[in-house]
Amino acid sequence: MPTVIESDTTGECWCGCGDLIEDTTVFFSPGHDRAAEAAVVNVCYGGVPELLEAHGFGPHGRNAWEENNAWRAAGGTVRGATSGPPGA
Repeated sequence: MPTVIESDTTGECWCGCGDLIEDTTVFFSPGHDRAAEAAVVNVCYGGVPELLEAHGFGPHGRNAWEENNAWRAAGGTVRGATSGPPGA
């Protein structure tokens, strides 16, 4: 299960762009979390279908949508999310 990182923010955007972050409660410049996420998916897996398949998800495996809904219903939260599944 994902957990909240117990690390202090560094004052620099975690995507690697070099932006300075003054707000000590955030890790990324606005929108850079998605850019970093996409970069890791592409570099490590080649794309989202490969990411899903590597973790047993897909049309012949686990259902990501259903598992996310069950996780949220059980109290799972995403930092900064106010409602709906991540990316919605």
